[in-house]
Order: sequence, then structure tokens, then C-alpha cells
Amino acid sequence: MKPCDLSQIVPYCAVHVGEILKDELTARSMTQKDLAMLTGLQPSIISDIVKQKRGMNGEYALLIGNALDMDATFWMNLQQQYDLDCARI
Repeated sequence: MKPCDLSQIVPYCAVHVGEILKDELTARSMTQKDLAMLTGLQPSIISDIVKQKRGMNGEYALLIGNALDMDATFWMNLQQQYDLDCARI
């Protein structure tokens, strides 16, 4: 039997980083406004990410990562996976 080539698998859907951020805020009982205050980002930027109108970039990943005590690489990896899944779909 031939092994499965995982690079050829097409995902059913792509999960936007904003969905994960929204879940993280909910789990921490934080509002988008709370996160905006902690990061120094405009509330509209946080809102756009959560509403999946804007992606994550390095600056946002660093600021959000610091505010939530998480590695910025986590957020960038989510964005990269989303981008790849969209391309595969």
C-alpha cells in the first residue's frame, strides 16, 4: 500500500486567526476593547481581525502575544496555516 501524501490533502475549510483570537478572548473573559488597551492597537484593528476582515501580521502577533502572554509565533503560524489552507481549497 502506498503511503498517503499529506501535502496533497485539501482541507474542508480554513480557520481564520480571528476565530482563534475570539475564542481566546472569550476564555479569558476579555473584551476586544480590553485587548486593544493592552496592546495599544486601535479597537478597530482588533475588531477587524476577530471579524475576519484583517489578517495577522508580525506587529500584531508581537503585541497580542505580549498582551496575552503567548508566543507571537503561535499567531503567525495560525495565519500561515490559514493562508495555505485557502490556497489549497
